Amino acid sequence: MKNLTFKNSLLTLLVTGMLTTEGFAVTPDLIPVSNNQYRANIMGAQLPTTGTAPIMNHQQAILPNRRSYLQHGFNSVEMQLALTDRTLNLAKKKGQINQHRNDIIDRQIQQQSLPIVQIPQQQIQHKPQVQKPSVTNVTINKHNQTNVTNIVSAVVHNTLSITQNNNIKINNIRIDHGNNKENTAQIAQNKKDIKNIQNNINKNNVNIVNNRQDIKANQINISKNSKDILNAQIEINKNKGAIQKNTGNIQANKHNIHNNSVNIAHNTQRIN
Repeated sequence: MKNLTFKNSLLTLLVTGMLTTEGFAVTPDLIPVSNNQYRANIMGAQLPTTGTAPIMNHQQAILPNRRSYLQHGFNSVEMQLALTDRTLNLAKKKGQINQHRNDIIDRQIQQQSLPIVQIPQQQIQHKPQVQKPSVTNVTINKHNQTNVTNIVSAVVHNTLSITQNNNIKINNIRIDHGNNKENTAQIAQNKKDIKNIQNNINKNNVNIVNNRQDIKANQINISKNSKDILNAQIEINKNKGAIQKNTGNIQANKHNIHNNSVNIAHNTQRIN
């Protein structure tokens, strides 16, 4: 039970249960319930005295073997929840303490300054300057020539790339220019077509107006003709009446002629 640290897993802490802030095991506090009956108070975890709470006698409570603790009720739901909360709180506090300690150490390191060591003037030894061999100059010249060659090659490469890109851009511009010419001609033709269509629309509108006027004139003429037809019908009816009247007169005249012929015949007989 001793030397148990926070490097153990949460499950080990839950099974072991009884921990201090330093991580060592302790004997549980015994809270009397009745005569020779106790319940455990692990790190201030107040467990209820009803339900599944572990109520033990004195001898059972002071058993040193943690397996005996588990056999006598320490595996209850209330005990597990209490130990879990307590373990999490202890782990949180331990982490906060470690972080605080690390912050203090960091501040101390930052606040410490290195001492300045003064070297006496007589202890400073001036070394004579040694002439560098000419090989160094030759090496430097070779490096410089290589760098110049690389720079010239890079400039030539960049110039060729720029020229190629410019040629591509010029060709694209020419193509675009040609396309723009074709598009310009097509746009001009489209404008002409649109103008012709607009003229045709205007002509059609004029024709529609004229047709409406003609239709209106025809309607007026139809009305006049209808009146003339009506008047002619009236005249026809009048003429029919006159014809019927004349027909009656003709019949009467025929009757009168017949009567006159009869009278003439009688008168002729009388004369004879």
